[in-house]
Amino acid sequence: MREREGNRLKNSAPLDNWETRDGKFVCIIAAGDGLFPRLARAMGREDLIADPRFRTMALRAEHGDEINGVVAAWVRERTSREIQDVLERHEVPFGVAYSVADIFADPHVAARGDIETVIDAVIGNVRMQGVYPRFSATPGAIQRGAPRLGEHNEEVYEGLLGLGAEELEHLRHDGVI
Repeated sequence: MREREGNRLKNSAPLDNWETRDGKFVCIIAAGDGLFPRLARAMGREDLIADPRFRTMALRAEHGDEINGVVAAWVRERTSREIQDVLERHEVPFGVAYSVADIFADPHVAARGDIETVIDAVIGNVRMQGVYPRFSATPGAIQRGAPRLGEHNEEVYEGLLGLGAEELEHLRHDGVI
């Protein structure tokens, strides 16, 4: 039975998230016996294909630290854009992890309405994640920003819990609410 393993898998390598020269992170998934040669060629390291430690996925997993180290060093020397360009040409699966700044700058995120602006009574405009999923019959909407601390006390304590006004005043007086 599989358990949590983090970014790496015991039975699969190379596979991880690596930091690029420009401070971004890329996830490269090239553990399979069909994918690993593509990655080796993309890296200009065809010698890795013939290396006995890396001939099969099982052997690469057994030597995961070594092969992941080779990939990490290659990634560290390049920008995320350079890595993206070369891995796309060689058809190696990868993903560039977005920072918050990347999310806000992505025109696709904006076009989908993934980030919405909500007016908050205390701090003004707040940008936050939009509503998912968006169904045509029940599209959903953000009604408002977060409530102020204690804004719903009466509704909860009196309405839901059935406390009286006097009990509520005692809770306030005692600093409970």
